[in-house]
Amino acid sequence: MRATLVISLLLILTAACAGDGPKAVPEAADDSPISGTIGLVVANQGSGVVVVAVRAASAAARADVRAGDRINSCNGAPVTDERDFERRVLDSRPGSVIELEIARGAESRRVSLPVEEILTAVQA
Repeated sequence: MRATLVISLLLILTAACAGDGPKAVPEAADDSPISGTIGLVVANQGSGVVVVAVRAASAAARADVRAGDRINSCNGAPVTDERDFERRVLDSRPGSVIELEIARGAESRRVSLPVEEILTAVQA
């Protein structure tokens, strides 16, 4: 009788544990833990933000953004500080687009840069 009880208990536990397991909850794209990048390194210079380096093969490189270019605005808002600019880029979702107004010498132009995942950009 004791053996029957133990075997029955083992069968019940086995059946209870043999389910499909916990269901994974799909992660929303808006809540991606991966930060974005456009391939720029910037620094404060005077009262503005200047590009100091452009990663090869990045969105910025493909748009002909160069070291020395001044970033006047990001998504229509003025850029006055490198930390604020970097925060805006890092907070952007990969796959979204950042609109920059940049100046090179006396010329000013707008560029649309697709935001890439930081991990993907580093591997490229």
